[in-house]
Amino acid sequence: MYFWGGTSWESILSLSDNNSKFIDDTFENSDYSVTFNYSDGTSFTTSVLLGPQGPSGDQGIQGVPGLDGTNGLAGADGTNGIDGATGLTKDISDKIKIRYSLMIKALSGTPIQTNIGTSFLIADKVTLGFSYRLKSYLGGLLGYQFSNPFFVGLSYDKTTTNLGENILGIGSLGVALKYTFNKKNMKKVPAFLF
Repeated sequence: MYFWGGTSWESILSLSDNNSKFIDDTFENSDYSVTFNYSDGTSFTTSVLLGPQGPSGDQGIQGVPGLDGTNGLAGADGTNGIDGATGLTKDISDKIKIRYSLMIKALSGTPIQTNIGTSFLIADKVTLGFSYRLKSYLGGLLGYQFSNPFFVGLSYDKTTTNLGENILGIGSLGVALKYTFNKKNMKKVPAFLF
């Protein structure tokens, strides 16, 4: 094995050679240079042992996900809140009905939610409506009653909070499919079978 002695490469493994010298100690100097002190009393100082830093390499592969931690202790049961809903349908004309709805929900530790909605039913076939949750979202609905049991609707909701503007973006589009069972032909099934 060899090391650079300042002017030539020096062997550090040849013990039989009386001219061999060994590194006694090294010092890192205040100017970030390194000094090697040899067994024969000589020394060698170099400014940097490393060359200039090269370009960054490619990013390595993703490691295996770690194990899930243990679940925390269950919290105390909270108190139940209150919620209520009401609505009203009114005939505007022979072919147009208007529906109003109001829902209020209050849970302990959360803000009160108030939903207001209005929809128009035209010729018992077309539904056009909107809903608004105070300080939260605005939505619209367009639907069509194809036959007595089948209804198809298209809805759009837009969050009106900063969360909606910054994270959720433009809103959400939904499709509603509804089938109403004919209650006249249904048999009653007991709620408890035993």
